[in-house]
Amino acid sequence: FGEHPDWGLVVVGHSLGGSVAAVLSLLLRPTYPTVRCWGIDPAGFTCTPALAQYLERFVVSLIHCDSYAARASSCNAQALTQEVAEALRHSRQ
Repeated sequence: FGEHPDWGLVVVGHSLGGSVAAVLSLLLRPTYPTVRCWGIDPAGFTCTPALAQYLERFVVSLIHCDSYAARASSCNAQALTQEVAEALRHSRQ
């Protein structure tokens, strides 16, 4: 940035890389306060409401149609596990 002080820093990632880009942007924010992040179909992760509100200032998530990665969460995985187990129980009857 020494040669181009008017340039900004943008971190971009897709899927898991989108989530990593968001975390990296969070870590870079103290040094580069104008950092921006674009996450394309970022893998879902859980954060506190306060952190989510803070990230809204500089992280943009783009989710394409029915991308499963962006909707992935531990709650969804647990619900899917329970639904599959229930379906297996019914199929044995």
